[in-house]
Amino acid sequence: MKILLVGLAACVPLALYYAMTLRHGARAAQVWHVDTKFLAYVVYELTGMGGIGLSYAELREIARSPQLASELSHHLPQLILPVAQSGLLLAVIFLGLRRRAKTAEQPLLSGISFVLLFTAGVFAAGSFLLQKAFWARHYAPVFPIYVTLLGLAIAGVWQNLRPWLRLLPSLVCVLLVWSALNIRFAPSLRKEDYRSAAQFTKSAIAEGKTVWWMAGGYPAAYYRTYVRPDKLEAGSAYQAFCAPDVSVLPLPDYIVMNRTDLVDPVGTVQKLIAENHYTVAARYQAFTIWTR
Repeated sequence: MKILLVGLAACVPLALYYAMTLRHGARAAQVWHVDTKFLAYVVYELTGMGGIGLSYAELREIARSPQLASELSHHLPQLILPVAQSGLLLAVIFLGLRRRAKTAEQPLLSGISFVLLFTAGVFAAGSFLLQKAFWARHYAPVFPIYVTLLGLAIAGVWQNLRPWLRLLPSLVCVLLVWSALNIRFAPSLRKEDYRSAAQFTKSAIAEGKTVWWMAGGYPAAYYRTYVRPDKLEAGSAYQAFCAPDVSVLPLPDYIVMNRTDLVDPVGTVQKLIAENHYTVAARYQAFTIWTR
């Protein structure tokens, strides 16, 4: 128990860092209302089911819909494998840990379970109270604990005298590998293509065009695309979604639009696009580039 307390104390600096970042706020997190649907998505991603079911974009649309049951019913075929994986994980963890708890390992299992549940509970409670979205990546400190617990459970099931039970952890591993391969290679599960959007913007700037950059500024900087925070001029890109009122700004040659619910929730820019007859110049994953 002393080791566990020391480990918790060592996490205090990390907790302070998270508190500092939450105080400033992350725009991507602010669009999410933290409720049971959001926590279910975190579990969905953290347990490795992100590559065998719905894509991130589809999950976002379902989470935002007021008709959750209706939306889920339209995606039943895509939910078969995640539901099966959930059942398999629960069965393996229950059967495996119950068997190992009967041995001298019970104090170890209790300690690991306590750290996992306590730390995850703090994150979940903080999300609810602060209405700040803790994504699965924020649970990285507890992920090794979860994997350790799952490994002990799989070993416990594998030691069972009934051979057919070994099929359960085998299926879990097969689905996890399949999920990982899909996340890496499936086109529908690709992340937002900031690289291509930034390269398009750099080319437009080199041609002396004006660009509204309706997306996050940090990824643009990572791909060495300078986005001005102050004004728009020829041969430059402007962080338009941070402007108090884009409707009074000069219209640009290009508009690089990321997720509209994040960068244009009121629809001001979308209205300008329609009124001024912008057309699609290019599309990338989670990006649409408009021109006139």
